[in-house]
Amino acid sequence: MTMKKIAFFSLLFFTQIAYAQFDYGVDVKKEEPKPPVYDGLSNIEANFHQITFDYKHLNNEEVVYIGITDKTDFYEIVSNKVNYSQSIDRNKLKGKTFIIYDSGQSGLCLKEKTTQKTIFASASSDELNIDFICMKFYNNAKNYFPGKVFRMRRYDGIHQYRDYETRKIIDDPRNVDLKCIEVIVDTVNYSRLFPEDFVGDASAYCCRVALVLETPQHKKILTHAERAHTLEAPRHKGDYSWGPCLQEKSEFLKLTPQQIKEDRRVLGRYTSY
Repeated sequence: MTMKKIAFFSLLFFTQIAYAQFDYGVDVKKEEPKPPVYDGLSNIEANFHQITFDYKHLNNEEVVYIGITDKTDFYEIVSNKVNYSQSIDRNKLKGKTFIIYDSGQSGLCLKEKTTQKTIFASASSDELNIDFICMKFYNNAKNYFPGKVFRMRRYDGIHQYRDYETRKIIDDPRNVDLKCIEVIVDTVNYSRLFPEDFVGDASAYCCRVALVLETPQHKKILTHAERAHTLEAPRHKGDYSWGPCLQEKSEFLKLTPQQIKEDRRVLGRYTSY
């Protein structure tokens, strides 16, 4: 064996011994991000990934198609592929219950609960939010709101109140008790009922789970649960600019001057103070 080979193997041997003296700990493996868990505090919202989005957090959730707009299109799914040449009459699907089993940017893959038939619902995220009711959100609203007394905390530019009988927009119910007596599904198409008021009408662009409230001025008024931001308020705890528009009275009375100041600064307009 030549001197060069002896020197090489000697160096390799001592290098291995030197490395063996160190504890490098566990191997660090890159963890794949887990999909967000749907909490049922809002209806149908897209989950964004930088420049793409989907609704995979809604997989296995139960939804009911109420069909407020005429903009959600339905197609058959054959062999796990959407058959865009075979559309389905949306009117025949109203009131039916589905299970979401997959999704993409253009819509939801649905399995009809009774027949197990698979179809694809194609629409924008706003239209899906209007045309479908997620039962988890509806049940959360039914369990939380009825019997509680609320106060209007702030105005965010889109939250609105309507007369329950006429469905016309009313003045904001400031500084009065608002007792929730019922949670309903509001199926009125406001763009058709009040075409002159359609521009800027938040009622036309939100989930249709609605609260029926008793007030001193009106026998009954109606507002939409999702736009009230009441259920989802815990997501933004401590961020006053995301405070609920409609807040439980007992919590409303605890607001500090700092919270009031923050609401005024961020929104530029306040209503309840």
